[in-house]
Amino acid sequence: MSGSENGGTGSLAGLYENYADWLLRSLVQRYGSPDAEDLTQDTWMK
Repeated sequence: MSGSENGGTGSLAGLYENYADWLLRSLVQRYGSPDAEDLTQDTWMK
């Protein structure tokens, strides 16, 4: 799904689509895999 299909890149869904993988990779490097997935989800929920 592209950014235009979910309301553009300014929408929360668009931001999640564009940056979730990057955020997850960054958090895995810093905190390890199990915690990183939880932190990624928590980031977007808040």
